Amino acid sequence: MNLSVTSDFDQIFRFLNEIYLLPRVTTISGLDFTHDRSGLISTTMEINSLWQERPTQLASVEAPLPDLSKSEIALLKKIENDGSVGTPIEIPDVPRGKANIFATN
Repeated sequence: MNLSVTSDFDQIFRFLNEIYLLPRVTTISGLDFTHDRSGLISTTMEINSLWQERPTQLASVEAPLPDLSKSEIALLKKIENDGSVGTPIEIPDVPRGKANIFATN
């Protein structure tokens, strides 16, 4: 949607904040400001909003989770065997500055 708004700075700033607080993914692009001698600011922008209707029925929290597929199990084993996840790295203890920042030496 292309939109043009003319108002004072505070109202335009409040309007943009309200757009960013919407409970859906919203992007603003092509934001352009111009002002006149009366102090009003004209703003043009393109707003794109992605949304989906709320579900009318939710699954039960008691329902069991589906079993992992063969490809998911293979991926999990690959990650476990790789060693890049879950292997802690020992960081040496090094001096981090003065114990007393007000000391002269």
